Amino acid sequence: MHLEPEMNRMWLRDESRSHVSTLDQLKVIYARLDYESTMFGERSPSITLGYPRDEIGPSSQVPSSFMNVAEARKSLDILSNAVYCLRSELLHLAALEMGNDIYEDWAVRYCIAYSRIRTVDLSKHASLLQQQSCLKFSLERWAFSFKVLSGNLEPRPAILLEMRHFYIYFLICTIRDTHEDSCDHFDPLFQRVADLGNEFVNANGSKSATRPKLTFTLESGIIPSLYLVAMKCRNYKIRHEAIALLDRTRCQEGMWEAGLIARFVAEVADLEEEAADTQGREDYSFNTCIPESARFSDVVIAMSETPGHGRLVCARYAHESTGEVKFSERAFQL
Repeated sequence: MHLEPEMNRMWLRDESRSHVSTLDQLKVIYARLDYESTMFGERSPSITLGYPRDEIGPSSQVPSSFMNVAEARKSLDILSNAVYCLRSELLHLAALEMGNDIYEDWAVRYCIAYSRIRTVDLSKHASLLQQQSCLKFSLERWAFSFKVLSGNLEPRPAILLEMRHFYIYFLICTIRDTHEDSCDHFDPLFQRVADLGNEFVNANGSKSATRPKLTFTLESGIIPSLYLVAMKCRNYKIRHEAIALLDRTRCQEGMWEAGLIARFVAEVADLEEEAADTQGREDYSFNTCIPESARFSDVVIAMSETPGHGRLVCARYAHESTGEVKFSERAFQL
């Protein structure tokens, strides 16, 4: 591995063919934490990951099969980093479109920016659409290559890598969608992630009859993917299974604290289900989805001025009327 500070670019060498020093391992962890920080407000990774002499792009470097877990993880790291870099470019364009609009509330501005990356004008930035297509193809190729390897892996690393892949794959597939019902096509994958999460949580809790102590890991594991299922799956059974798994997970993964995330997504689910109920869909809990008009595209959690409370800033595209973005807020007890 080689880091070029002046370019903020880190090259990852073939770990299967050379000794990886402790320093190199720490650099890789730092790079992962760097791009994962974009989940919590950082617009762009500070470091761009790549392979030596990689001039074409991430897709050219996804092999037809992986030799080991390290190679698969390295490839997924580079693809994930590229997706977050693409999103940061979209956020930059969205910010330019917002111009000097003044939003004193950071949560509102944050929510507006993330909702607008779905509709920002790319007529002069066709290369970004090409990047999205390339990354989607690369992640699909990664999944095929990983399937060949996963049959020979222990359950834990196989589950973690598959769930990490799901998170970034869903992001690149839906990054420009304004219709939330497009998420329904992912229901089989949502169920797969919930099943993997259940297997992982059960395995971790099987060693003790009592409730396990809270643990901490430096990097994210299963929590982001379960969070995504709980936010974007409107199949009642799958969604609430993911929420229950988050509540059972006694771990903080980086900045992802499972208990708080479970509380957050449960509130979002309640909001959407209440809206479905008021629209005459009292049977939503038995149907496969919530109507489009009751779904949020983007939700930001923020602190409230009331001690012990948080608030949700929610955005959705009103396709049933103007098609414009509408915003709402709700306070909830932490």
